Amino acid sequence: MIILGREFIVTGLRSVAAAEGIVIQAQSIGKLKMWAQCVAIVALLIAAANGNPPVSNFGLDYPAFRFWEVAEVRTAFSNLTTLSLTANDWKVIGYLVGRGALWVSVITAIWSMYDYFTFFFREKQRPQVSP
Repeated sequence: MIILGREFIVTGLRSVAAAEGIVIQAQSIGKLKMWAQCVAIVALLIAAANGNPPVSNFGLDYPAFRFWEVAEVRTAFSNLTTLSLTANDWKVIGYLVGRGALWVSVITAIWSMYDYFTFFFREKQRPQVSP
């Protein structure tokens, strides 16, 4: 919801800025958000290819903060060290990559929205030069 809301807000801000003669170009942080979003979507779709993620909310109340305690994750990383990964281990690793990229996308979405608004208000306060 944060990412979708940010898209609508930034699109609206760009429309208002364009009406006032201010051009807001894409920023590097917005491009990073898009890259992380694409990685997250692809990794999560591959990880849940059979319709279910390889782990169900990691079995924890707050899985983002203690994911290494989950049995499937411990198994995948132990198999990674011995280079004997199973198909499910690949799904678990892909799921971790996808969730990590999704968090990067959410954080950079908020950051880039702040940057866009900062740029807009700075340009709006700049004295306009008549031709």
